[in-house]
Parts: sequence; C-alpha cells; structure tokens
Amino acid sequence: MSNFVSQLVKDKCGLFKGIRLGSFVLSIQASRTHYCDPRMDLDDPRGYSKFEVWIGEYDKDKNLLPFDLMTDPRFADIFMMFPRWSKEEGLLPYTPTDAVQALFEKCEWLAVA
Repeated sequence: MSNFVSQLVKDKCGLFKGIRLGSFVLSIQASRTHYCDPRMDLDDPRGYSKFEVWIGEYDKDKNLLPFDLMTDPRFADIFMMFPRWSKEEGLLPYTPTDAVQALFEKCEWLAVA
C-alpha cells in the first residue's frame, strides 16, 4: 500500500487533485481555507496533521456522487476513526493523518478486490 501524501499533486489553482481509486475519488485538501491543521498554506503536505476529506463514488452511469461512508458495510472496520463525519456536507473535517491513510488504503484495497 502506498502513502496518500505521495499521491497529493496540486492543480493550477493550488488545490490537490482528486485521487481516483477504482470507483472512488478522494479529495484530500489542506490550506488556509480548508478544515485542516495547521490551517495555513504550506508547501509540503507532510506539514499537516489533519486534512479535510471528501469521498465520492462513480455510479453505473459514471456520475460522481457523494459517498455515505457510514452506511456502507465495507467501511465498518474504520467507521470509528471518523467521529466528525458530516453526511449533509459529505466532508470529513480535521481528519487525522492516520485516519486519512486508513481510508486511502481501504479504497485502494477495494479498487483491486
């Protein structure tokens, strides 16, 4: 399994590009405008201890839709790592690095399963 930080590449607007893992897309963001820690612009993403995460999944018609992490049994083993999950916003604010890594690895594993 790879480290999610090594997959973070900024686009021309300064946001990290979404990471496609099979049918899943992870948007992992950190800057002065995101729910992260520290809440500032850093050149190196390894300087953040918490990230803002959004997870989506492509449906059969290739539409990218918000993914409800808490109702999918494939993610039951990591539910407790995300106490701040907001179903309405589809966001995981202030998500610790180890929890982001666990989510990344789960999506990566499901992509090849």
